[in-house]
This record gives sequence, C-alpha cells and structure tokens, in this order.
Amino acid sequence: MPTTAAYGQSIRLPQVKATDDSGTVPTTTLEVFDSAGQVPVTDGGFRIRSYDDTFVVVKATDNLGNTNAELRRIQVSQKAPAPADVFRLGGNVSVGEKPGSAGVAVTTDRDIEKVYAQVLPKGSKDWSKAKVLTSTADRPFEVNTVGNNEPVYQHSITGQTLRSHEFRLNGLKVGTTYQYRLGVAGGHGAPAPKDTSAWTGVRGEFLAGGAAGQPVYLLGDMQVPDGNADSLALPGRVLSRLKARNPGGGTVIQTGDLVERGGQGNLTIAHPKTLGERVCHPGATPRAWAHDRPADKPRPGAKPPVPAADGQ
Repeated sequence: MPTTAAYGQSIRLPQVKATDDSGTVPTTTLEVFDSAGQVPVTDGGFRIRSYDDTFVVVKATDNLGNTNAELRRIQVSQKAPAPADVFRLGGNVSVGEKPGSAGVAVTTDRDIEKVYAQVLPKGSKDWSKAKVLTSTADRPFEVNTVGNNEPVYQHSITGQTLRSHEFRLNGLKVGTTYQYRLGVAGGHGAPAPKDTSAWTGVRGEFLAGGAAGQPVYLLGDMQVPDGNADSLALPGRVLSRLKARNPGGGTVIQTGDLVERGGQGNLTIAHPKTLGERVCHPGATPRAWAHDRPADKPRPGAKPPVPAADGQ
C-alpha cells in the first residue's frame, strides 16, 4: 500500500489476511475514506479524488463478532497540482463596497493552503501584464455531503471540510468587463504568468460596477422550488424584467433564500371525503401550510388541505 499518491491516481487494494488466537480465521474487509466520506471501490481498487489525505481501513472480525481495525494513511502530493483538479469545486465573483472594486472567492480541498489569481480586461491575452495576486482569508469551512450509502438517508450525511480563498480587487475601471484566471503554486511560491501548466484558462468574467446614479437590482426570497432547468431560470427572468423597467444597472443583490428549503418527506392527510388517507408527495406543498413550518404544524387557523390527486 503506497504512503503517497497523486490526485486522480488509481490504487489497487492488496490482498489481506488475519490470524486469531482462537484458531478461527477472521473475516477481513477493506474500506476507503477521504474528506468527503467513503470512496467507491471498483474491481478491487479506487481512485484518489481529493488533495486531502485518504485512509484505507482494514477490519478483521472473528466468529464472536469481535473486530480489530488498522488504518493506512495515503498523503496526496502537491508537488505539481493540476489547476483543473485544484479548482474543480468552483468559485464566484461579488461586487465590492466601493466603485471600481470587486471580490473573487474560490473553494478548494482543505489541504490547499494558498492559491493565486490574475485579472485582465476582457479580450486581453497578454497575462504577463497582469499582477499575480495571492489569496487571503484562506479559511476552512464545513459543508454537508453524502458520505456513504446508508439505508436511512439522514445517516449518510457527514461534514466535509473545504477551504475558501479570497481575492480583493481594487482600482478597477468602472463599466469595464474583466476576466480572471486562477493558479497553483506547486511548492515553489507564486507561479510565473508564463508557466501555463500552473494556470487555468479564463475562469469567468465580471463587470466593474458602481457608477453614480446606476440602479441596483434587488432579488429577495426567490425560492426556486426544484432543480428543473425552467425553475432555475426564474431568477434570471425576474432580473430581466427589472432591467427592462430600469435599464443601466450593473449590480444585483440577492437576499433571502435563492432555493426552496431542502429536505425530503411525506405528509399523510386524513380527509372526511376520502375512503382512507392520501399522501402529499415531496414537492406538493399544500397552500394553507407555511413553507417554513414542519409538516405536522399548520399555520394557526388554517384548515386541513385537500389531498393531492393521484399522480400529483
């Protein structure tokens, strides 16, 4: 079993055996874990999918159910990290508090401690003219993720620690569209602009807003109900309507819930006109019940909702 590996490397699990003082041969199993939870094992092997450590857990269980376990740690090399792998988790750009300012935030695995960025006006191709920026506020944070395939969905949720990196951009020309790219160190400090292997392509564009007298568009509690493409387009449609009525703005502020509250469940409702009980499946929210209340606590004074028709 290797002690170090590269991101994306395929590793084959070894054959293992255990002995017991009872003379009975214990049953052995191998499981693989990383920061996101249990790693799938296929055809006796697995793939390194994170720059954080990976652990192989070897378990031996005797005929009485007693279990012993041994952990094998695999450290993931950062000597020549691939930018596409490091920045696979995405990022975003936000407006700054003053005209001509903006911020870029990007997420990586926790073990990536520093990253870099360059910014140029849109259409420019000479990155040697752009300053190499070093990330700040490189803080770890935790997100919920599905760690394994537990029979009970709630039991499969675990916490994954990631790291956020920030870049504060100042001195931008108001009304100009910029492009940016991201870079990795590879153990040698900030990468040179000419080192193409250390940089991504253009990761995105943004408009430096903040001119006096421009409207600011405010979106609040959009609560997109599901993941359908048409539903996800709702914020864009609302913004287009606002811009049509008040053109000229370049700043959008989103408040409240962009998507509907997460979760999964069924609501069983008894109704005197039915022969039995019907089930309102997830997504069929009774009108009289508040979206922010548990299913068993209707809004005060609300009447029991009419059961959903079959197929709804």
